[in-house]
Amino acid sequence: GMYDEALRSAYDYCFNNCPEGIDFTDIDTLNLTELGKLRNKCARCKDSKEGIYKLDAILTAYKGQTKAVSLEAEVEALKGIIEAKEKELEQYKDAITALLEQLHKTSKEKVDRNVGRKPTIAKTYGKKIDALKKEGKSQRAIAEQLGISTTSVNNYLKGKYDVVAYYGKDITKLKESGKNVDEIAQQLRISKTTVEDFLSGKLARKKKK
Repeated sequence: GMYDEALRSAYDYCFNNCPEGIDFTDIDTLNLTELGKLRNKCARCKDSKEGIYKLDAILTAYKGQTKAVSLEAEVEALKGIIEAKEKELEQYKDAITALLEQLHKTSKEKVDRNVGRKPTIAKTYGKKIDALKKEGKSQRAIAEQLGISTTSVNNYLKGKYDVVAYYGKDITKLKESGKNVDEIAQQLRISKTTVEDFLSGKLARKKKK
């Protein structure tokens, strides 16, 4: 650029073959008095072919070029840092994406495992629990005999495992949102008949004694 051209001319004419015999090697280290003396010599230097070269112009070009080279080195160093950080960022992005996918998968698996679990207690063990209860067995005895938890037996006897208690609100909400019977049954993973019976009022929450 501008500094390159000015400094190139200075090197060609002044630095390499100064008519006044000035050594420009350490020009940026000179004090004001020394610079003043050199300015006087440079002011007398004229050449019709090469033009007029003054010390201040040479010094400006020299410092400008030095600064430009320094800045270029800093820019290159920053580019390297930025590239490294970008790679590091991509690694973090990949790790976060993988973590989110795993969390989503785990959450979905938990939902899939839980859907229909409670009504299954009633469907699988309901009649047996009722029969054993009529025989006078305690909740703990029933649980031990059937191989299920005492909590499950207690919840069944309290009516917590019937369809109305477990799915009633969800069925109602989905119906109000415009879902049809098939869509509700598919989303909640229960039978179409169960949804129809609930919506028609055939299902009523059973109270266990």
